[in-house]
Amino acid sequence: MNPSKEDLNLWRPEVYDRRFNQHVESMDTLNEAWEATERDFKRIFGTPKYKNYQSFKVARIRRLKNKRK
Repeated sequence: MNPSKEDLNLWRPEVYDRRFNQHVESMDTLNEAWEATERDFKRIFGTPKYKNYQSFKVARIRRLKNKRK
């Protein structure tokens, strides 16, 4: 199966966050949504984007704060 254009753009923070938000709707916890997003990322690029949920959380909070400015 060939990756979609959005899949190939998953390395971009805004696309990664959008995919995370999609997973949030179907998962019980934010950590599970992050793990599902990381599985997607690893399937496409062969390596994880974030070392752990905490590093993703810090980066995401920073992005959200910068977006509000």
